[in-house]
Amino acid sequence: MKLYTKIMDMLAALEKFILIVTGLGTTFITFFAVVGRKTAWYKFTWSEEIVINVFIIMIMCGCALSAREGGLISLSLIYDMVSLKAKKVIATLSNAVNIAFYVIVIKTGFDKVASQMATNKRTSILLWPEWVFMIFLPIGSILLLLHTVEYLMKIYAMKEETPVARAGKESEQV
Repeated sequence: MKLYTKIMDMLAALEKFILIVTGLGTTFITFFAVVGRKTAWYKFTWSEEIVINVFIIMIMCGCALSAREGGLISLSLIYDMVSLKAKKVIATLSNAVNIAFYVIVIKTGFDKVASQMATNKRTSILLWPEWVFMIFLPIGSILLLLHTVEYLMKIYAMKEETPVARAGKESEQV
């Protein structure tokens, strides 16, 4: 578990770096595209194609980092009120559904990439191979899968608090 956690920490750091670089890059490209459009200084018609497709990897990395902390969209009303054993059951069921979904997206994503490579399909403006951008979807789903497994490992490593420890925490909050 410690090795997996260290590997996932390095992967999360890489994801954060990717988010920073792509966020800055798309911000600058979009800014110059708007300035160019308003001033007729330079036409950045190609920028829209890149920005839209790079947002896919940004969204997938952000979702993966959120999955790492169990922060994807969920209803915590019941989850917060139940015991640790029940939390483990709920987390297992909900994350099993998530994992099944990620596996489907990975499979269909790689099938789509293979199809685009076979047909040599190109983007409309830059004429780049479409699979260059489509590969972000299954890769992002792999990241989501890995971080979901990491989150489940954290849940199963949790121990039930004793009543004394729980009382101590409540008095600290007051």
